[in-house]
Amino acid sequence: MRFNAEAKVGVLIIVSFAFLVYMSVQLGTLRLDGRNYYQVRLPFESVGGLNRGASVKMAGVKIGSVDEIALEEGRVLVTVSIQRVYRVPDDVRAEIRTEGVLGEKFLELEYRLDGEPLDDGATARVVNRATSDDLMGAFGKVADDVSDITSNLKRSLGNPQTNDNINELIYQFKELSTNLNALVVANRQSVDATMENLSDITNALKHIIERNESRVDQTMSNLTQITDAVKGITLSNEEKINALISNLEIFSSILRDRGAGVVNDLEGTLRSADSAFSGLDTILIENREDLREVTRNVNALTAKLNRASVDIQDITGKINHGDGTLGKLVNSDVLHESLVGAAKGIESLTGKIEQFKTDVTLRSEFLTAVSETRGTLSVRVTPPQRSRFYEIGFVSTPFGRNSRTERRTLTYDHQAAGLVSDISTIEDENKYSLEYNALFGFIPYEDLELRVGLMETSFGVGASYVLPWFGKNIRVGMEAFDFNPQSNDSKNNNTHLKFTTDYHISNAFYLTAGFDDPLNPARRSPFAGVAFTFSDENLKYLAGMIPMGN
Repeated sequence: MRFNAEAKVGVLIIVSFAFLVYMSVQLGTLRLDGRNYYQVRLPFESVGGLNRGASVKMAGVKIGSVDEIALEEGRVLVTVSIQRVYRVPDDVRAEIRTEGVLGEKFLELEYRLDGEPLDDGATARVVNRATSDDLMGAFGKVADDVSDITSNLKRSLGNPQTNDNINELIYQFKELSTNLNALVVANRQSVDATMENLSDITNALKHIIERNESRVDQTMSNLTQITDAVKGITLSNEEKINALISNLEIFSSILRDRGAGVVNDLEGTLRSADSAFSGLDTILIENREDLREVTRNVNALTAKLNRASVDIQDITGKINHGDGTLGKLVNSDVLHESLVGAAKGIESLTGKIEQFKTDVTLRSEFLTAVSETRGTLSVRVTPPQRSRFYEIGFVSTPFGRNSRTERRTLTYDHQAAGLVSDISTIEDENKYSLEYNALFGFIPYEDLELRVGLMETSFGVGASYVLPWFGKNIRVGMEAFDFNPQSNDSKNNNTHLKFTTDYHISNAFYLTAGFDDPLNPARRSPFAGVAFTFSDENLKYLAGMIPMGN
């Protein structure tokens, strides 16, 4: 079948038109299968580098394309077409990404199966994440900062004076190391003896740690509790810590801007260090003979100690052989049996004493209304029954004994031979005084204490109770004493009341607060303070640390 020229031209035009339509569909926004897509709008703060026609992907699979980018109400709205087989939730998150470092931008949607799907034409709630442009900008800022710092260092190190200072400092270090080496070589025996002594000390420390392993474990437990408390404080003050970090960032920025000044300060510091090392070198040279004399004295002392050790070994050898009175006593079975019997008696007595519980408390209070302090030292002894206790102590109080001074001034006129004036003055004074407590207490129920006896050298009663909440760390109490005060001021002649609240941070430490003497206007005041309690174990540990005499 033959085609004429007109038919061939018509076929060519039809094929070309179809090709143009296909390329328009692939490269443009024209879409012939529009019924298979639906449009949604995604809000952004910025869409730098994203263009119309860019791909829209979900989990790396292309599901649509960008149709339109427009500004609306201070934000950027990106209209995209999504294949209807893919549903996008209304709270989907979107990111602008790049295919490779220099590739085209595309829109990546978060792949999720939950959430309410968006309808055609709806707007999603999208949080714009950091893009590659943001990262490149951040890298660029870091590069600028590094460039500024290296430029400042280059200018500083290029200064001949700085190079001379550094070289001089290195020379001084070399001289110092040479002198120290010579000193060590000249006193090698002393150094060896010192190292041997250090070895003995470390062995002694090892034995001490082994004997007090339980106390070391308790100390580590306390450190763990402290770190937990620090962690809690950090979490509760997260905003303040963030503010501190922000201030550090501002400080580092200021330091970067003033890099040249910092380098100049560093040069001054190097010069000061140079001068200090020169002085140290001079001191070592001038006192070399004194150091050698000290070394000779140490060697002589070591020799005397060695001779004393030999004498002690000789004496102990004679005692072991039963020579002399002391040797006979040590090797006698009668003395051994007597000592064993005495030791058993002492052990029985100490066992009974150890059943008593002793607590020593130091308490300090600050009276805020009168700007005075009160201190208390008390010792509590609790018998084995633990249902009663005895307490004695001393109190340093700003409201001590009252005193009154009367002064009378007489004025005479010798010319008139008569009395001109007669003036009497009365001064009342209340000074710090040391009072004492002597109390008997009993515990009728768990967490409840009742006390009666002398409080600040006057009869009084008191009670305290541990609250069942907050891990039983809070104790409230009340005291009443001085029922018949002898005050010169009639307004301050009321019974002394005291209300306290103690918060126990640990068994040995607690905070205290309350109100003191509310019935007497001149002395009533809120107070706050701290207290430390030392138990039997604490006292034994402290007693073990006291150095004993020879």
